[in-house]
Amino acid sequence: MEATRFFIRNPAITAVVICLLLLLGAVSVQKLPIQLFPSIDRPVLSVQVSWRAASPREMESEVVEPIERELRGITGMTELNSWSNSGNAWINMEFALGTNMDQTFTEVSSRLQRVRGLPADADRPQIMRNGGGGSGETLIYLFVQHAADSIVADNDLFEFAQKNIAPEFEDIDGVGSAEVQAESGEKVVSVRFDPFLTAQLGIPIETIAANINRTSDVSGGKVGVGRRDFTLRFEGRYAADQLEETILTWRDGAPVRLGDIARVTVGPEDSRGVTYQNGHPALGIRVMRQPGGNTLAAIDAVIEQMNVLNQTFPEQYGITIEKSFDPSVFIRRAIALLTENMGIGIMLAVGCLWLFVRRMRATLLIAAAIPISLLATFTVLNLFGRSINVISLAGLAFATGMVLDAAIVVLEHYVRQVERGIEATKAALNSVKSVGGALLAS
Repeated sequence: MEATRFFIRNPAITAVVICLLLLLGAVSVQKLPIQLFPSIDRPVLSVQVSWRAASPREMESEVVEPIERELRGITGMTELNSWSNSGNAWINMEFALGTNMDQTFTEVSSRLQRVRGLPADADRPQIMRNGGGGSGETLIYLFVQHAADSIVADNDLFEFAQKNIAPEFEDIDGVGSAEVQAESGEKVVSVRFDPFLTAQLGIPIETIAANINRTSDVSGGKVGVGRRDFTLRFEGRYAADQLEETILTWRDGAPVRLGDIARVTVGPEDSRGVTYQNGHPALGIRVMRQPGGNTLAAIDAVIEQMNVLNQTFPEQYGITIEKSFDPSVFIRRAIALLTENMGIGIMLAVGCLWLFVRRMRATLLIAAAIPISLLATFTVLNLFGRSINVISLAGLAFATGMVLDAAIVVLEHYVRQVERGIEATKAALNSVKSVGGALLAS
């Protein structure tokens, strides 16, 4: 009540405050991210570990159980689940709502560093937010088409896309990551040995694997010679074509090399499917949204960067980048439809109000409450890091009717008191005092 009395008796201050709200609201509209649905951050973290060719039982006993023992007891964790299959394991952690996920992420990462006893040839555990596994929001999906006369070999396309295409999109503001997806995967070294010859020579498979795994550089410390110190390093890493010269064992005074019983090749992993677009072989690139990024602005920037790359890549490398689906079209149509319907509803409500009130000044005063309230709401949305989406716009459209209804109730009470001869200022205060509580409760 005191605030109402203050603003009624100080119209200049009231006008300045309204202008400031309108200005802040106009600036906030330009800064608010636009997307289809509001961002919902799930309080979930997942840990993924890969161990090539390991059975589900080995993944459970050698990988999952040591990690689970270390992750138990994290503050706020409500559920801990794990899954294992051939070569992969996932540990999913759910936390209570309101948990500080940044702090929890740091604690999980610290605990994973303390895990001991993981297999030496297993990949390092990877932590993924929101459950990982593609649960993040996809901005757009692109295809990299490979022409028949391309200078990039088929086996090198995956590596080329990772090094030359994905970083171009990851540098865009609002893009979290660009994930290159291929059915064949990365290049791997394959060792295909003759099982009969291996058994005839009495060489266990474990011996072959152990010798191959030892092909790495090892630090040998330092050696002091006079006033100088020299760092020793034993070079054990070989190129893939040199692995065949690795000595596995000795038989009858002669070395048995890996190339005597096996064939070493370098190439992509075994393909589990094919990807085609418009009848041409292709790679997929899934562009993910950065949390808090502007969806529409990021998609527009990705498409613009794609067009820039397509100006040079087809002639230089024989590679073309195409978009699979542009979600910005649907988002713009949905936002435009809601905005148009809200505008039509406001105009119809104000028109009906004028037909009944037949006072231009009163109608304009009530109509002015709508943009002031909307722009003030945009300011609050910007302060709290929200976005413009179909849910928020639908709420604004619903709230517009409530604002108009409240303004009509106050105006009706004010006009009735003025007609009784009460002073305008006092009539305004009495109107707010009489119906303000009911309107606030509604």
